Order: sequence, then C-alpha cells, then structure tokens
Amino acid sequence: MSMVEKEVIEKIGEYVAKKGGQHREWYLGLAEDPKKAMFQKHNVDKDTDYWFFKFATDAIEAARIQDKMLMSGFDGEKVSHDAKAIGVFVYRKRPHTKE
Repeated sequence: MSMVEKEVIEKIGEYVAKKGGQHREWYLGLAEDPKKAMFQKHNVDKDTDYWFFKFATDAIEAARIQDKMLMSGFDGEKVSHDAKAIGVFVYRKRPHTKE
C-alpha cells in the first residue's frame, strides 16, 4: 500500500469517525471532479451535509482505496473506472441525496 493510499484511507476514516454514523450510512465514490459528482450527481448540499474528498495518485490506486473502503462497510457502487477518476469522495447519506 502506498503512502498516499494509506493517507486517503486514514483521512476518510478520521472524517467519518469525527462526524459519526456507521460506515453503511456513508456513500463512497470515485470521480475526476469529486465536488461536481457530489453536488450535482448525488445532490449533496455543500453547506449542510457532511462530505469529504481526497485525491489518489492514479486510477488504479483510487480503485484499490474504493475496494478497501467498500469491504469495510461503506455504501457505494463499484463501476468501471475512468482513468481520470482519481478523486475519492464520501458523504453522509440523507433523504435528499442520490446514491
């Protein structure tokens, strides 16, 4: 595991622990532009919802991070990866968000 991979997993874990809730209450995904993905595609409210993102080094590393986080209980959809999708994002699911 690379240092960046370890750091991304740790930072996401720390953020989720700080904000609370079970892993299954959080959605984790990958995107080239994580803010656009969260705020437009997933309907996350940037002012009132809990959300966080970090960038992996490349798409392979991002996919490994996603695999590990999904196996640890996070919600998310495993899809074929875009080579530019190196942003790893997480948000707390709420009734208005779209998974």
